[in-house]
Amino acid sequence: MLNEFITQAIEDHSFIEVESESDEISFFKKEIGELRRYIITYRTDKFEDATTINELIINNTPTELLEAPAFAKNTDLIIIFQLDKLSNYKQYEKNIFDVEENAYYFKKYVLYYSSEENQLISGKNFNNLKAVLSDHEEFSSYKADPSRPSLYNMAARIFIKLPFLEMPDIKKDIIPIDLQISTLVESLNLSGTYNKISTANKQSDTNLEILIEELINEELEAIKAENK
Repeated sequence: MLNEFITQAIEDHSFIEVESESDEISFFKKEIGELRRYIITYRTDKFEDATTINELIINNTPTELLEAPAFAKNTDLIIIFQLDKLSNYKQYEKNIFDVEENAYYFKKYVLYYSSEENQLISGKNFNNLKAVLSDHEEFSSYKADPSRPSLYNMAARIFIKLPFLEMPDIKKDIIPIDLQISTLVESLNLSGTYNKISTANKQSDTNLEILIEELINEELEAIKAENK
C-alpha cells in the first residue's frame, strides 16, 4: 500500500515512470527544459549494506538512464524498507545511518515503515496522508506516544525522507511570545532569575555584569545547599 502512495507522490511532482524489468525497483525521470532529475524506489523487507544496494540498482537500471549525462549526479534513491514492527527499528538504526551516509552512486534515503502502519493507510490516498500533518488530534496522539504506529508518524516520516516533497503549510494557534517565554521560564523554575533580569533591563543605571555575577553566586549557593 505504501508503495502506491510513494508512486502517487512522485508522479504528482511531474515525474514519469521509466519501464524496467524489476518488480522491486522503479525508476522515474523529470526532464523539463534544462532540468534533469531522477528518482529510484527500491522496495525490500531485507536490509542490505550500501555496496550491495548500489550494485543491485546499477545492474537493474535501464540503459536510457545510465546513458543520461545527469543521471549520475541528480538521482535520489528511496529505499522503502518494511519492518515487522515499528519497535524493531532500533536494531536497524545504525545500518540505516550507514546506508544514508554512503555517498557512492546515489543520494540515499531510507523510508522505513511497519506492517501495522501499512494497514493504517488502507483505503486512503496521498492527499489524505498529507492532510494528517495539519490534524491537531493526530499530532497530540503522536506526541503522547511517538513509538506507537500512527498516521501522523508515518506522514511526517514520508515528508522527511522524500527530498522532492515540500512541507505543507500547517495552521496552528498563535501563542503570544511573552506567554511562550513565561511558560518556558516557569517550567524551568527560573521565574525569580527572569524577573530580576527583566527588571534590571528596564533600569539604565544597572550594572549587568555585577547582576549576572550575583545570580551565578546565588545559583551556586543553591546547588551547595541541595547537596548537603
